[in-house]
Amino acid sequence: MKQTPMILDGGSGACLIQAGMPAGVCPEKWALDNPAALTALQQNYVAAGSDAVYSFTFGGNAVKLAAHGLEGECERINEELVKLSKKAVGSAALVAGDMGPTGLLPKPFGDADFDTLYSVFAQQAKALERGGADFIAVETMMSLTEVKAAVLAAKASTDLPVYASVTCGSNGRTLTGCTPVSALVTLQANGADAFGLNCSLPPEQMQPLFPELVKLAKIPLTAKPNGEYPDSDGVRHSVAPEAFAADMKRLAELGVAALGGCCGSTPEHISALSAAVCDVEIEPAKGEGEYLALERQVYALPTADELSACGVYDAMSLLDAVDADEKVIRVRIGSPSDAGTLSDMLLYANAPVSVVASDVEAALRAAGICPARFLLDPESSVSSEDAARLTRRLFAAL
Repeated sequence: MKQTPMILDGGSGACLIQAGMPAGVCPEKWALDNPAALTALQQNYVAAGSDAVYSFTFGGNAVKLAAHGLEGECERINEELVKLSKKAVGSAALVAGDMGPTGLLPKPFGDADFDTLYSVFAQQAKALERGGADFIAVETMMSLTEVKAAVLAAKASTDLPVYASVTCGSNGRTLTGCTPVSALVTLQANGADAFGLNCSLPPEQMQPLFPELVKLAKIPLTAKPNGEYPDSDGVRHSVAPEAFAADMKRLAELGVAALGGCCGSTPEHISALSAAVCDVEIEPAKGEGEYLALERQVYALPTADELSACGVYDAMSLLDAVDADEKVIRVRIGSPSDAGTLSDMLLYANAPVSVVASDVEAALRAAGICPARFLLDPESSVSSEDAARLTRRLFAAL
């Protein structure tokens, strides 16, 4: 990160459609078959001021590629697309290995489990690193479980920095109900090197979501809002490059360290943005705020002070805490099935949750599906094999 904002690129899909990409094709394969279009677009972004461009691998995971019968080509496609971007920009800009959502709904909303998502993202992240990506960009995530799986997989499978970004609607929540604050607190605890928001909203509507994030972030913040958006009647409106840049400058002045564009943004938007924020200085993230007491997912014994400061519940009675005005909720679980129940109940929790597990398998299960802090019951013991599994799940020192 620089003292002035890092300039990311803008949208790719719509620009490539204008360059001739037809509907219904696999975008990633089309880009490999028509490299001149992607090369020209990314060179235009660098000329506009982008310090980094995203590889055209947003839908390059095996699940998405399977819709085109290309799941067996996943690694080759990701490697070659990164190499194409590296060749296009040379030493003039960094290349982010882009990872988007699988399209699967994690439990309890769908049937996808944490391990499946983790494996899919690990495969893609390794291929992006082999292709020469400078960092991994996980973006447009709508589920905290899925973005957590992507971050952990990328951190464990590569040596690259990982930026994570979720997308929120006008209600300030993701499709599965996660708030940006919950996502930030969880992901910076799990090793994300930057956190932000992208897609869905134009800059003006994204701005109100950032002041609280700025207070709590201990890692740099990023923003890639849309250059077009629908109104309540579904009519799409474009944001002019000058208006886009003016709103983005306000985000930079708030402390957002990396700025770019998403759907509907073009090299013209990035050029205006780059000029608008070139003299804005970004302060290092300080991470001050009450949520930070539970920011790190530390796998350790609860202290007497911690226990006295919390209401203690079991998984089935967690709903009792919703009206209890607890600042922290501690939940005890003793089995993997308790973890499943807890995952469902957490949708209604109104305070940070700490999970005390008396069973290692319960802890493993909960760590995959529950956005919470994890503690081990004093009666429990952990083998070296379990320790390795827990480290992967929690990304924290035992």
